[in-house]
Amino acid sequence: MEQADRKTIKRNMVILSRDMDFQSVPQGLLARDIFENHHIERFDSKPSKKEKNMALLMDIETRGPRAFTSLVESLIEANQEHLARLLGYSASGPSQGQMGQAQATTPHDNRPGPFGQPTKPVPPVWPPRDSNGDYSSTQMDALGSYPQTMVDNDLVYRMKSRPRGIALIINNKNFKTMKKRAGTDVDCRNLENVFKQLGFNVVVHKDLKGRDIQQMIEQLRKHNHTQFDCFIFAVLSHGIEGAVYGVDEYLVKIEDIVSQFGSDRCPTLNGKPKLFFLQACRGEKFDEGVEATDGQAVRESGDASDALASNQEKPHVDAQMDDDQLANLMIKMELESTDSFASSRSKVPSQSDMLLAYATVPGFVSWRNSERGSWFIQALTETILQYGKDEDLLSMITMVNGKVARAFESSSGRHKQMPAPVTMLTKKLFFCPGHYE
Repeated sequence: MEQADRKTIKRNMVILSRDMDFQSVPQGLLARDIFENHHIERFDSKPSKKEKNMALLMDIETRGPRAFTSLVESLIEANQEHLARLLGYSASGPSQGQMGQAQATTPHDNRPGPFGQPTKPVPPVWPPRDSNGDYSSTQMDALGSYPQTMVDNDLVYRMKSRPRGIALIINNKNFKTMKKRAGTDVDCRNLENVFKQLGFNVVVHKDLKGRDIQQMIEQLRKHNHTQFDCFIFAVLSHGIEGAVYGVDEYLVKIEDIVSQFGSDRCPTLNGKPKLFFLQACRGEKFDEGVEATDGQAVRESGDASDALASNQEKPHVDAQMDDDQLANLMIKMELESTDSFASSRSKVPSQSDMLLAYATVPGFVSWRNSERGSWFIQALTETILQYGKDEDLLSMITMVNGKVARAFESSSGRHKQMPAPVTMLTKKLFFCPGHYE
């Protein structure tokens, strides 16, 4: 659905959810293949008409480019032209209930016909050629169109507290033997600026050892989050699939971090969104290039199969290993003995109300520019600054995916990166910057 159409629905959410005929309008959406029967049954299970309609309206934003015009057509067929006019359309012609008998009255899009598919422009090159990637002083417009969604129910997370919660950023730059992570300070400043404007108390720690990360997580687990509505953890470091490195190169498993904030371990965050942003490599696969990466990348010595085979070799036990080296070895062997991505999808989802926003897919490196920071964090901060006043988090994460994918297609024909969010969120999350209880 077009951004302008989403905003139109949000702007009129209160009236639509109150007045829309839930018996008639969903039938029109079923006929147009926007929803299936099980979707309508789910909406109909809500206790009140307003909540039924709100569930439908929140979900329709995710149903593709035809969803908005199908909603307008369904409203007209249900003899609710007054609601169609709220969305910028009016019925015309002798047969108001027929498809195609509506006329656009708003100029926000460039549809070729009354209900034709929008002609999408070619996505611009990202990042812009003149961008330095530094958004540490960019201000966000906090006057969004979402206040109508700021309700406490089973559709939208509560997001009204002042402050919203704690946002922890761990910025690891200087390692014992691994390469220095040039550009990570830009990422850290960008995240700090965004999280502050979203209303969080931001805590930044630089160059933490592995066991220091574990201790920091333990302290936050024990903290009383009762007065907060959300929690954010961001780590900028080197990594492998399933774990990140401390600056002493001690591995900390992602699963061990995330599990500390489940309802059983951190009850004061029960039912509240926990967001984890992970800028680190998840493997060693990449073609030879010129950018820095967040991991110990293996350059290909022949064809791809040679590099892949070398990555799959098991480490040998050295009798002279110290305790940390032995612990790292055991963690690597444990991670390699299972499908780590499958593990993250089978174990972690038991911890509800979480989002793990990985910078890259399993097995691959995450690219970072030595001057403007990582592609993932740059896209994330830029997107939230631009759309955080109106859009929900998962919609913005989808935009981030698109930005990062385009960046690697436009800047190099060989180097690709695809962020890989894993969501266990149970509601929509609007940050609602500038709005407090």
